Amino acid sequence: MDGDSIKNRQQLASIIKTQKAPSNKTFGRLLLDSSLITRQDLEHGLSEQKKDNKKHLGEILSDSGVIDPQQVKVTLARKLGIPFIRLDDFEISDDVLSLVPESIALDYHALPLAIIMNKLVVAMDDVLNQKAIETLSFNTNYPIEPVLATHQDIAKALNKFYAATDEANALKDIDLLHTPDTAEESSSLHIIEQQANARPVIRLLNSVLQQGVASRASDIHIRPFKDHVDVYYRIDGVLSFSRKLDKSLLPALVSRIKITGKMDITERRLPQDGHTVILYNKKTIDLRISIIPTIEGESVVIRVLNKNCGILSLEKLGLPTPEQQAIKEILTRPHGLFLVTGPTGSGKSTTLYSLLNEIHKNRNGHILTVEDPVEIDIDDIEQIQVADNLGVGFAQTLRHLLRHDPDVIMLGEIRDEETAKIANKAKIASSAHNLKISIQQ
Repeated sequence: MDGDSIKNRQQLASIIKTQKAPSNKTFGRLLLDSSLITRQDLEHGLSEQKKDNKKHLGEILSDSGVIDPQQVKVTLARKLGIPFIRLDDFEISDDVLSLVPESIALDYHALPLAIIMNKLVVAMDDVLNQKAIETLSFNTNYPIEPVLATHQDIAKALNKFYAATDEANALKDIDLLHTPDTAEESSSLHIIEQQANARPVIRLLNSVLQQGVASRASDIHIRPFKDHVDVYYRIDGVLSFSRKLDKSLLPALVSRIKITGKMDITERRLPQDGHTVILYNKKTIDLRISIIPTIEGESVVIRVLNKNCGILSLEKLGLPTPEQQAIKEILTRPHGLFLVTGPTGSGKSTTLYSLLNEIHKNRNGHILTVEDPVEIDIDDIEQIQVADNLGVGFAQTLRHLLRHDPDVIMLGEIRDEETAKIANKAKIASSAHNLKISIQQ
């Protein structure tokens, strides 16, 4: 029932007809029996669930990095007795797609797959959402047969099957604004504002952002070339091509991004930085936006910061056992400096947060961080956001922190010589204060 080989209606129909009865075991017991979690993991998850009974146990375990989201869905499918499927390469007819309007598909994160035994089979990541099932049934006039898929798979599939419509509608909308009477004014602020606020352009940007967040991308790149625009996602440090857009969409799309990030849409010759917050799958996502002008148009990079993504344990970082043991031994030392380096998206922040979590759970102490931005909120650790716009950068903040009786400091970046000197001086003088500084660069 792992669904890896399901690619068409015939295979899906076969699995639906032979699906098993729901399991009488609890979800936690199924995870334990499959050796996906330990007893300690389960007890911790249940304890966290008592603090927030709106969160599913599987969501808590996957957010904390204990278990992969796909394994959660596979186990839940066993518990409920319904199929779990992967949507990679799944074939969906246009007739079936047309049954569910895009707005409903996006609102309920549901993808119609096929009509089987006079029921509409719909992939969902929350098959217990009765309101979604009733809405789908009402709008399609079909009984709904829900099947489970991961949130990420559904997001990718929705983008694949509905994004082309968004782009086509956005192009149509722009073409209507570019009538012969207004062609010479097409670059004016008024025209660009109209384009940026057009619903198809908004949907297109939402689609690009949604796929990036669902894919767990650290960065979203929108790159202009001579006759097209490419969209890339950096996932696990690797930059991967996603889609090609018509070049005529670039001014409207970039202007929409500027509006979202509270930037000046009239400025197209100088670099700009912006920031916004979006809500995705009931979680707050920070977006840090950088726009630079190139000879082919404005290029955009959006850093995706999911503050609710949870902290991975050292064991979940993928390091070989000898390296894990070496790092754990280093973290027990009373003073010193731990330097983490690497290219964009390589996992520097993920590693440092894991190190902080390891230190925090094994000893009491005053832990401070200096970051730009604060990427993950951590309980019982004081985190400081630098304010360069007020003239308070890493060096100035670190200088004040050394007077604040810290046991451990995490310094987000070394941007200049002054910061490096203060960090090194703190490390040398740390034996008197039991100070350990972790630095990301």
